[in-house]
Amino acid sequence: MGEQDLSNAERLGAFVNCYESDTAIIGSILKVKEVHDHDPTPEEFSQLLVVAILLRKYFMKGETVKLFSVINALVKESGQWPLSEKELVSDLRRWENDANEQHVQELCYGQGKCLTAEDITGMVIYGGPLHGDVEKIKLVADIPRGQLASMMNGSNEKRCYMVSQCYRVIKKLSDKGTLKLA
Repeated sequence: MGEQDLSNAERLGAFVNCYESDTAIIGSILKVKEVHDHDPTPEEFSQLLVVAILLRKYFMKGETVKLFSVINALVKESGQWPLSEKELVSDLRRWENDANEQHVQELCYGQGKCLTAEDITGMVIYGGPLHGDVEKIKLVADIPRGQLASMMNGSNEKRCYMVSQCYRVIKKLSDKGTLKLA
């Protein structure tokens, strides 16, 4: 579907539907409680991959439910709302900007080259399960599997938290009748 012209209500409704579906899937498969630099089992690594793949749509350019676009839709809808509800959306935007500036983890190697947890997660999911991108496979080939798992877990946790906060605000406004979803 992508970033095509949608009403705000359609975009927000799509976000809520995706989030509820994704959290049901994640809740049923994710059994990894903590990931350290141990060598994960194939099942643990697969669980982290599936979560990363599900979260991808909330952060990728051109996606209908990209978090930035969803928050923009909320801002556009907030014009006639009471001040307390406008503040919820303003807080969400401020919080999103702060969260985007933070890196969960970085892995530095070679001649001062560093990759964030988000970079590594993208390389792993595009290198393998999504596209079989050989260049991305090569970039992470020498990183121990335990470190890859730890980085993916950090990225997944940050992204899950960001998306859940947005969902929480939308549900609160929708349940109060302030916001209409399509």
